Amino acid sequence: MFNLKEILLKPYNLSSTLIENIFFQKKKVKINELLKKGFIKSKVLKANLEKNYFIEIKKSNNFLSKYEVKKNLIPDLIKSIFVQTNLKDYITSLTGFNYHINFFIAYRTAHIPEDLKNEQIYANTWHKDKPFSKNTLKVIIPLEKIDLENGPMEILDINQSKKFNHKEIINKYLFVGKKNDIFLFLPNLCLHRAGSPEHAKSREQIMFQLNPAKKWSYSEYLFDRQLNLEPKFPMFDLKDRRILI
Repeated sequence: MFNLKEILLKPYNLSSTLIENIFFQKKKVKINELLKKGFIKSKVLKANLEKNYFIEIKKSNNFLSKYEVKKNLIPDLIKSIFVQTNLKDYITSLTGFNYHINFFIAYRTAHIPEDLKNEQIYANTWHKDKPFSKNTLKVIIPLEKIDLENGPMEILDINQSKKFNHKEIINKYLFVGKKNDIFLFLPNLCLHRAGSPEHAKSREQIMFQLNPAKKWSYSEYLFDRQLNLEPKFPMFDLKDRRILI
């Protein structure tokens, strides 16, 4: 099917990926589970998240609410997840890149009624994140245990994503796990969608967007961005002020 948006985004995707591969990749790495499938759940590392990071919750619509992390707690939040757990070194060993964290969101999703399930409520329809490079990485961490009834995120591996057909039965992977489990995935290469929790159930998690960079860092504007829409086209975000990790 002709998709004008996808055609227009392809030059950005290809050029940004090439630039990152040339200027930011520290070393070539062997094909591993993340690069082969496009996603991985860490079998060893766990985050160290506590509820006291998340002070307020603001409703975006009837089905999505966002937690807010106070500005003075963000450095500690980043350190507890990416440094104290050795997650940043683990990620670099898998991809060969250092990364800049330019966005995060902590949120809760609720049940979507049957008559709205095909509407775009909170990324609940199949999609890839097109305005990013192939190297953009997302980190997902449950804030509470996520089972099938909580509407876990659904994802297709890289090969399935290339052959996707709505009429076929999909062998999808579900991001189910305990609090502080760590999931990594490549959103530009893997089709994914948010699952809808069962009635009276919800799903709580935090997501970080990571883009290749010279050194590990995070955006000074994480606090201001957390309640807004996810920023696109990170290669053009030249005004972003970076804090080294």
